[in-house]
Amino acid sequence: MREDLLKHQVKSWLKGEWISFVQPSIGSTIGMADLSVLVPGIGLSLPVELKVASILLEEKGEYLKKYTEDGDVICSIAEGKPKRLRPSYMRPTQIEWHDTLRRAGGKSRFLFGVCDSSRSATTWWDAWILDDCWLGTLKDWKAGFSLDPANTKLTRIVTESRFDAETWWRGLIPDKA
Repeated sequence: MREDLLKHQVKSWLKGEWISFVQPSIGSTIGMADLSVLVPGIGLSLPVELKVASILLEEKGEYLKKYTEDGDVICSIAEGKPKRLRPSYMRPTQIEWHDTLRRAGGKSRFLFGVCDSSRSATTWWDAWILDDCWLGTLKDWKAGFSLDPANTKLTRIVTESRFDAETWWRGLIPDKA
């Protein structure tokens, strides 16, 4: 699923809000966010990086038993992994741009969209936001971000194409914090 379809969905979810899409030239390495959204009431622009993602299913842990040449038993446990959200890709320059902005005192956000077109003629979306845009969180993106309910870094804002505007603005608009 392409990012341009996610951009179209974001426009419909944030209908009526001021949105500016950034289109760097082909081959650009600046890592700048895909769009900016004007936060109502405070007049600041929030940079948002859009990423199409997929859901990686939970992997159960395994108890492994092996034998040495002498017949001794070697046991180990292969750690499982929780259900997680994995972006299709992240460029190092994108991670660096968001981390640098955060260290300078700015705020940005990643929006991960998962598309399911298998249900019906319409395309369904689920989406999560990540406000914790620093190197320590983003560097291991290939392993995915845990969807465990205890993970407070990801916040679900779209469920089966139903956008939760209150959750989207949470923490950005002072009176809704």
